[in-house]
Amino acid sequence: MVLRKASLYYKDRRSDKEYHIQLNSQGYGYTVTSQFGPRGGTLTHVDLTRGDVVSFAKACGIFEKKEGEKRAKGYSEAKSSTAVLAQRLSSELLLGLSTFQWNRLAEWIERYVEEQI
Repeated sequence: MVLRKASLYYKDRRSDKEYHIQLNSQGYGYTVTSQFGPRGGTLTHVDLTRGDVVSFAKACGIFEKKEGEKRAKGYSEAKSSTAVLAQRLSSELLLGLSTFQWNRLAEWIERYVEEQI
């Protein structure tokens, strides 16, 4: 059972990555797992407790350390679904849009997000 989780994202000119981490209860102990890779792509799965079941305090320490490392590298929580979708659009395409076109794009994104929910 997942007791705590974080989903973090990083985007710059060359990459668009995601990182997920979970603190799980398992039997009489706890594990910490993560998944990472390109946003929307195939993610790599890692058991941060290396197959061991550890104490709650140790699992919290592993979780917080890894989350802190990712945040220090610039990872952060995702914005709204609309913002995430907008990030995926090419900046070159967006630069030439007029105010009217921006408004139409925003309306389209909102409709798209509502259909996905």
